[in-house]
Amino acid sequence: MNTSEFIKFLKNKIQNVFVSGPAGTGKTVLLREAVLELRKAGLVIVICAPTGIGAGLAGGTTLHSFLGLRPDDLKTTKKRSQRIIAFQRKILRLGLKIDMLVIDEVSMMSCELFDFAMEALKKVASINFRILVFGDFLQLPPVNNSAFAFQSKSWQDINFEYFLLKRSFRTNDDAFSEALSKVRKGELTDDVIQYFSSLNALSEKDVASTTFLFPRKLEVERYNEQRLAELPGAVRTYESLDVFNTNNFAEQLSCGNIFRFAKVLHLKIGAEVMFLINDPQHRFFNGSIGNILDLGESFVTIKSIQNITFTLRREREDVFCPFENERVLATRTQFPISLGKYYI
Repeated sequence: MNTSEFIKFLKNKIQNVFVSGPAGTGKTVLLREAVLELRKAGLVIVICAPTGIGAGLAGGTTLHSFLGLRPDDLKTTKKRSQRIIAFQRKILRLGLKIDMLVIDEVSMMSCELFDFAMEALKKVASINFRILVFGDFLQLPPVNNSAFAFQSKSWQDINFEYFLLKRSFRTNDDAFSEALSKVRKGELTDDVIQYFSSLNALSEKDVASTTFLFPRKLEVERYNEQRLAELPGAVRTYESLDVFNTNNFAEQLSCGNIFRFAKVLHLKIGAEVMFLINDPQHRFFNGSIGNILDLGESFVTIKSIQNITFTLRREREDVFCPFENERVLATRTQFPISLGKYYI
């Protein structure tokens, strides 16, 4: 089933859907394309993810922000009940009936949070309400070491139609993909261990071009700043243009945490950058790497990993109200790149 057939399935069937697959198989890209088409058909859709980064990638908001939850609200029955009532009153006050809840990175969602979301939505969902979830339970677990969402009572009660994505768009190295697939399933066979061990001997040149993994964003930023300082030449700084269409400070703060584009971007000629969006002209994609060749007032010239040289302009990033599909809470205009080749 291709993308258009999947979207046609969603339009024609009132069905809860779970889309899974290994990393790099296009789950989030499929999510965004499906939501775009379904909103054109008039559906009221809310997109959520457990983390700010995940929400930004999916074009939505965090689950806690959408549901009006604070970190400790699920620990007591009283607070839990209060939050459900407050959430339902807010949605009813807006006069909305939600047709679909879309959740990305569902593997990071705890069973308690999933149960809460399903209960909270009962009184504010439309007659044909359904849930569309994306994620891979063999990747990141819930952040608080809780049981997985699929272990919740609500998940068991939902009749999901399952779709599995298999094709990887991140690498053409079949041996590497096969080894990663086995690690993902916990199959640490001798050939897998031997394969990764063969990649262990790195020269200084290799280290300079290697992707490093860090558990926290702060560590990522420190490492990238260190790498930038080692490059010759002057630093050029680009500040974003932010516009808030709300006077609500809490909403402004939430938007600031969800923006993917940098508030302040420090760059040098020769610096390595990572793209944060997919290019309609297919010169780069979200997560791919490039090197800066030139810096101007309103442009950055980049050579992509595919050996394509082009001029990059600032792009606008929108943060939408989770309850109103067309209302933009805030916009940020900035170059859609981040410094360094990193993952967190």
